[in-house]
Amino acid sequence: MQNKLIRFQYYYDSKKDDSVVVDFIQELGFKPHRPNPYYGFRKLFAYLRKSGKPWNHKKVYRIYKLLKLNKKRKGKEGCRKHPDHSRFTLVRTTYF
Repeated sequence: MQNKLIRFQYYYDSKKDDSVVVDFIQELGFKPHRPNPYYGFRKLFAYLRKSGKPWNHKKVYRIYKLLKLNKKRKGKEGCRKHPDHSRFTLVRTTYF
């Protein structure tokens, strides 16, 4: 099955003006005096709501991703299936 776009969708130009939202998020996201210069999305959105901004979470998250503020999460270290990959050494004890 082919994905076909109709002419209107192909030439569609969005008229959204998100410059106010972008400026506000950049102002919150890049504070030089903080050791970690990024808020997570939930904390940032909660701060926006507390300050009385009417933007919904979908718009804020779309702009948050466009500004590349979403950072990769740290995973767990090591692996249960492969104990040699973990940072702890496992000791096998044998009982007779």
